Amino acid sequence: MSDIHKVFFCDPRLVIYEILTNPDFKDGMDFVPYHIFDEDGVCIYEHLMGSNWAWEQAVHFPTSLSYWLNVLA
Repeated sequence: MSDIHKVFFCDPRLVIYEILTNPDFKDGMDFVPYHIFDEDGVCIYEHLMGSNWAWEQAVHFPTSLSYWLNVLA
């Protein structure tokens, strides 16, 4: 109980801001939910934005860029 430990913490808002403003990710990020179906009509889940969760969240949260910039600021 007397050991000393270093704890590192990054502000999650700053981390997200840095990711979103990084030009390396400019063409590689999906910001809009989508569904992909195979030839039998079965939904294919590969990425976060292709999930039901992302699809349902888009209904509940504002989608305007100005809103998210204010949240991250």
